[in-house]
Amino acid sequence: MKHLTETLLWLSRDNVDSLPSNEFALDALVAQLATEMQYLLKDKPVEVVLDTESCQIRLPEMVVRIVLGNLIRNAFQYTWEGRVSVRQHGAVVEIVNPLQEDAGTEGLGFGLGLKLTEQLCDKLHWEYVNTSQHNERSATISFHTAEQ
Repeated sequence: MKHLTETLLWLSRDNVDSLPSNEFALDALVAQLATEMQYLLKDKPVEVVLDTESCQIRLPEMVVRIVLGNLIRNAFQYTWEGRVSVRQHGAVVEIVNPLQEDAGTEGLGFGLGLKLTEQLCDKLHWEYVNTSQHNERSATISFHTAEQ
């Protein structure tokens, strides 16, 4: 909660440099978040496919955690059955989940978390694309570091 509050306060400022960066393993973070969110799939016939590769990256880790946590949580929470794919190759993470037939769930998940994700990605110049097609929802983030 502390990191979320600090990130929200930072988001309202103009100075991107004030957010501390550190080096971390992006693949390990993706795997950790997918594991932490498993409780959202309890009693659901959902298969999670996790595909990662080793990647050390220097970014504001707490912001990356918030962004990826929002997207993985969203995919897990609003998938009732089927397969959720979480792929990370280099500095690109893609999360794909099925769109559900139940019209009552349509539109859920496009709330505060995804709006925050969008704003953070814009502010940090990370490419973020969230699309729905072919009965799937796909969210892709390309993380750019200061060195790129």
